[in-house]
Amino acid sequence: MGLNIDLKLLPMKAHYFLFNAGTGAVVSYMPVYARQLGFSTFVVGTIYSILPILGLISKPLFGVIADRYQRHKLMFVIFIVIAIGAFSSIQFIPPIPKHTQIDYHCSYNEADLKFCPSSMDHCAADLFLQNSNKNITKVYTFDLKCEVKEDWMWNHICKEWDRDENCKRNENNIIHIKSQVKYDDIKKMQEKNDKDCIYFLHPNLTYNDKPVAKSSICPKSSVASNDGSFRLTCTGFVDDSNVMDLIVEPSVNDTKFTSYPQFWFFFAALSISWIAIAVIVSVGDAICFHLLGKRHELYGHQRLWGAIGWGSFALLSGFLVDSFSFSVIFYLMTAALLPDTLVSSCLDFKPNKVSSSIIRDIGRLFRSVRVIVFFLWCISIGVFIGVLWNFLFWYLEDLADQNGDCKSQERIKTLEGLVNSIQSFGGELPFFFISGWFITKIGHVNAMTLVLFVMGIRLICYSLLTNPWWVLPIEFSQGMTFGISYTAMTMYANVVAPSGTSATLQGLVGAIFEGVGVSSGSFICGYLMKAYTGRIAFRIFGVAAICLSFLHYFVHKFLDNFDTKHDYRSAANAIPNDDFQMLEDTDYY
Repeated sequence: MGLNIDLKLLPMKAHYFLFNAGTGAVVSYMPVYARQLGFSTFVVGTIYSILPILGLISKPLFGVIADRYQRHKLMFVIFIVIAIGAFSSIQFIPPIPKHTQIDYHCSYNEADLKFCPSSMDHCAADLFLQNSNKNITKVYTFDLKCEVKEDWMWNHICKEWDRDENCKRNENNIIHIKSQVKYDDIKKMQEKNDKDCIYFLHPNLTYNDKPVAKSSICPKSSVASNDGSFRLTCTGFVDDSNVMDLIVEPSVNDTKFTSYPQFWFFFAALSISWIAIAVIVSVGDAICFHLLGKRHELYGHQRLWGAIGWGSFALLSGFLVDSFSFSVIFYLMTAALLPDTLVSSCLDFKPNKVSSSIIRDIGRLFRSVRVIVFFLWCISIGVFIGVLWNFLFWYLEDLADQNGDCKSQERIKTLEGLVNSIQSFGGELPFFFISGWFITKIGHVNAMTLVLFVMGIRLICYSLLTNPWWVLPIEFSQGMTFGISYTAMTMYANVVAPSGTSATLQGLVGAIFEGVGVSSGSFICGYLMKAYTGRIAFRIFGVAAICLSFLHYFVHKFLDNFDTKHDYRSAANAIPNDDFQMLEDTDYY
């Protein structure tokens, strides 16, 4: 039997490759890009719990429009162009304003500038200290505004720093000081037995343009507070960009993030791109099944080109981000999606039937208990995939930080690119290729049960990691947890779809999967990671997935026994035949 190429399907294969290449370059990195802009896990979890809800609305809505007016291909191309514009705009969003909080601190006549961030980047601190030792003549100048809270502190400042009879406490309790620190007075955190702070020792001080004598900087112990300390809480700037990069922190917090325009610009651009992707995926799958006709088991042979595109560009983008900057992912996205618009316009799509009542035909499906169980399965698998999509990379970066492995942190984006590459080439590619045969062999229901079980094992394995690089072997499970699950989902939806409603039902299934499942998973995981840790969050989801796999199995066993006992299989309860016979002539790829 020779290998024949169906030319009618080539544009579909090219679309899957180019579209997934373009989105693969940016989508996986958006949560960590949001982190770089200054948003917390809670904020990102909130955003990614809202985005799928937009898909919940847009997928069936535009699916109905496409089926009703038979404008599948036009809608397809328009939303690819929209995705390019929305993603490209994200690179122009400035980061959240940052602030520095430095304590000007005296303890028993020894002065220092002390910086204690909410989360210390130990690798950046070590690198800074190493570079400081290479420049022995460097002097760092701090320009600070400090709050003076106590009367006795004001008295000391007026008497010892200002030495002016008219010196008095001002209304806002703020003073302006300048301080200089030599390179050899920068000490490692370990020397202070405080690994979460950086100390700049023995600073020279200028107040009101007057140098303050070293002996006068700190108050005498008899004047100071009970512990002998003199502490001013300050904000300001340093005349060295490397120091500023080290000591600044985003000023946004989890209660005030909506007050920043950067948040709304980011949320709007991400929302538009998410809606575009949702429509492209659902309408695209409907077009693909239309082109395949009765050969729906060959869907995986088309979709595997998406895995190739995603894996290759995700790997390339990870390496380039580590080598250059985040901007490169937007260039890669544009380079892939622009030709996709041309390829998609060449699809040979000629719809041949319109449903007389799309809403009525779709509504009949909800009379089937098995179809309802299928929708619940879509929600469940969506929850767990949402965790992986939006928080796996964040979890890996946290592991690198906790592990104290600076080499891992230096190449973390390369690791993330390798994760995407293994997911695509080692997982999705082979499983998309065999998905039609595999699902036909064991049945849709058994495949869905197995997907949940493997997902549980995968998530628990993540929770056991101590080194982020050990994530790579786990990623081979992507073939089962996404390759088989996505194929089963789309094939099942295609078979039960009443004639003329394919795009609508694909949109509805995708909306349930993302709008309910991925949204819920993102929100819950964001909360768990903030309240506990990523390790605990992944373990909770893993145990839940295994429990649901057993529940799914026993529910279908009960339905099988019920149907047999009552000899009851109405059209409303009909499900895709789990004994699909493979076509003898399967030489089209």
